[in-house]
Amino acid sequence: EVGRAILAGDPDTTGSLGCAISEAIEVATKNEGYRYVLGSVLNQVVLHQSIIGLESKIAMEMLDEYPDIVIGCAGGGSNLAGLIAPFMQDKLLGRANPHFIAVEPASCPSLTRGKYAYDYCDTGKVTPLAKMYTLGCGFIPSANHAGGLRYHGMSPILSKLYHDGYLDEARSVEQTKVFEAATLFAKTETILPADRGRDQRNADQTARRYYLESEGRQGSGQQVWQSIVHLPPHYRWDNRHPQPQHHATVAHT
Repeated sequence: EVGRAILAGDPDTTGSLGCAISEAIEVATKNEGYRYVLGSVLNQVVLHQSIIGLESKIAMEMLDEYPDIVIGCAGGGSNLAGLIAPFMQDKLLGRANPHFIAVEPASCPSLTRGKYAYDYCDTGKVTPLAKMYTLGCGFIPSANHAGGLRYHGMSPILSKLYHDGYLDEARSVEQTKVFEAATLFAKTETILPADRGRDQRNADQTARRYYLESEGRQGSGQQVWQSIVHLPPHYRWDNRHPQPQHHATVAHT
């Protein structure tokens, strides 16, 4: 019923994660024995994703290094929140001061253009309210390849850290720039970035741009940073996704 209502209001809607959440909750509540747990954004997901950060920190310790900069993609925020969790602990306890950068798609710029307020976690207004950076639960992002989760809000934990200044910076990236960076990364490092929402490629693009900007400010060779950029490798071979950029069919969103 929620999906039909959304389509009735906009027959040409491209949908969003918010729409999917509403429909999933409806199915779970109308069928005996079903339960629904949101797989992104919320606190319990951040807890699960923290394994990413814990393993990253152990890997850095094995190299006797510590990151000055931690860059991660932010769709719903749980991925990034899990990555920065152990390093954020160090920052909050005064043990270190890494610079955190959240990278989000320009088509869903909840951190960079959203409002920090209580909002529904779904489009159909079924869920409890959460305080987060949000574009409004009725926001439907443009249909694109690099839109991440295509979600109107951001993880409440990540939103609080950004609001209070502990998450240092948020940037939004257009998908044409994302595909350019993904292609360069694949050619240079022979690693095909994951297509999970394509938002990992946003982090790669921002890392490249950050270092180019920094080199311009500091002068070549004057400073060397240790950094972590979260970029999971592709889990299957499918080279169809990068092709639209070469065919001039990808919108600049």
